[in-house]
Amino acid sequence: MPEGAHNPMSEATTDPLTRSHRRARLGRTIKRALIAAPVAILGGSYLWAYFSIHPPKWKPRRTPQSVGVAYENVKFQSLDGMRLAGWFAPATDATAVIILCHGFPGTRSEVVDHLAFLHRAGFNVFTFDFRGRGESAGNTCTIGYREVNDLLGAVRYLRARPETKSQKIGVLGLSMGGAVCIMGAAREKEIAAVVADAPYARLDRAVHQRFRAFLGPLAPVFRVPAQFFGERLADFKVADVAPLNEVARISPRPLLLIHGTSDFLITPTDSKMLHAAARAPKQLWLVPGARHTKAYQVAGKEYERRVTEFFQKALR
Repeated sequence: MPEGAHNPMSEATTDPLTRSHRRARLGRTIKRALIAAPVAILGGSYLWAYFSIHPPKWKPRRTPQSVGVAYENVKFQSLDGMRLAGWFAPATDATAVIILCHGFPGTRSEVVDHLAFLHRAGFNVFTFDFRGRGESAGNTCTIGYREVNDLLGAVRYLRARPETKSQKIGVLGLSMGGAVCIMGAAREKEIAAVVADAPYARLDRAVHQRFRAFLGPLAPVFRVPAQFFGERLADFKVADVAPLNEVARISPRPLLLIHGTSDFLITPTDSKMLHAAARAPKQLWLVPGARHTKAYQVAGKEYERRVTEFFQKALR
């Protein structure tokens, strides 16, 4: 046959075989993908849940000394017996004490700047690492569920100290710490005033928002199994952690809610929901352009003024 001539016999004998091989290869690829996708989703969801409940621990990077405040290292117990580490910063002639609660997955270093301006305003200030964080005992974080016991243990500790046993107590918390402050104040009348900065209204809602922020439209695919694994690893129901259901019990003690308008991890809607559910006296301050827990960085002196005046009025 001349060079370059068409050979119908060659096409007839090789093309069907080639197509058959291609179909078989495609079939095997699809089968592998159908097996691998659920394994990847479940494996990734489990890892997300595990490291949310067991985030890596690190020691506080900043101390009150970093901002020129003298302090005392203290150890105390949570309400359920967990050994916790804290700092107590005494102020001259203080008549009230403020407890600061950090967010997830941080440590008490997160609130050092808040400690500094409240100390300058004449308050005794106390802060601590939640269980499983910083230098406190434990390796499990329940993102608010058992951390309420840590805050209530701090209240008990301050009631046992000679210089604070008769002082009014205010609390300020960021993110998870803000949610803990709301739930703690609802359960403990010794807490006389609450500032919650970027708190979540419900933990299940916060989990949904975090997955949506990082995974977009894939969020439900990973969130449902991750929540399933997380609830079993930590032994509690996410839906049971709901400051929204408790916030009304803070009244007649005052509540100040602060939230950044550009917060996409816990949206300002959460604070609006909490404000609507709370009873007077209550305030809601939305800080334009602030991202999650960054209201102080954005508002600066205005943040200091509002928070200081709130506590001065509530705790005088």
